[in-house]
Amino acid sequence: MNEQIRQSGSLIYRASFVDCTIVILTIAFLSLIRTRYYHRLNRVPGPFLASLTSLWKWNAVRREKMAFINAELHEKYGPLVRIGPNHISASSAESIRVIHRSKNGFTKSAMYGILQPKFEGVDLHNIFST
Repeated sequence: MNEQIRQSGSLIYRASFVDCTIVILTIAFLSLIRTRYYHRLNRVPGPFLASLTSLWKWNAVRREKMAFINAELHEKYGPLVRIGPNHISASSAESIRVIHRSKNGFTKSAMYGILQPKFEGVDLHNIFST
């Protein structure tokens, strides 16, 4: 009788382990799908692996090749490249303007007026004052 209880307990433990493993793998898979296809940066071109993880970038930095790889990516994909799930690389001033523009007309507080330079009485806008 004790042997049967011990065996059934072992089977329950194995089943629980398998169930937990399946749940964890399913969550990881769904997270990758969400990051790849439903993330706010999914329209920015870049390598497939870059849309899922930043490990490739870590390896490139470790090998001291990131600058060369970044230049190659910009040649292949254009001025905006997705280099990680939450990272974009910009190669031109116009690209930076596109990224940092205010789409909804939000303005910064009056405190930023100190940072706004003037030339002959005309306000010159910069990244801190617009």
